[in-house]
Amino acid sequence: VADWLKRHPRDGGFLLHLGDMAVARMDLVQAEARYRAVLALQPRHAVAMNNVAWLLASQGKPGGAEMAEAALKLLPERAPLLDTLSLALEVEKQLGKAIEVQKRATELEPLNPHLRLRLAKLLIKNGDRSAARKELQTLAGLGKDFAGQDEVASLLKTL
Repeated sequence: VADWLKRHPRDGGFLLHLGDMAVARMDLVQAEARYRAVLALQPRHAVAMNNVAWLLASQGKPGGAEMAEAALKLLPERAPLLDTLSLALEVEKQLGKAIEVQKRATELEPLNPHLRLRLAKLLIKNGDRSAARKELQTLAGLGKDFAGQDEVASLLKTL
């Protein structure tokens, strides 16, 4: 890695890959550094912005929503980017807005069960048990096609 970066210091694709590898290892500090290095080379790299936003939100750090919104300006109406913004808004104590953003993500990718599960969790957190139950029942209807059935069942029991 060091040799490649020495010979190719402006290889944003490789830096992005290194960031992804760091996330896989749960080395969030290294991942953030790699994605920020991509942004130093390509300030309008929406994926790197989204990944930094996710890292900030995942660690409870401020600034994730702002970074996620900047990514969405470059790649509007992308469900994964909306999902990141929703997480960042939740972390920044904007639960109502987080729910609206997550609903939009779910509308864009209605067959993505992970987006729907996150929406259900946000609804539970907001006290909207009826809407959460509806989302969870939709997920339960997927049966073995969604590996998260244990979590769905557990959440349904709490409602």
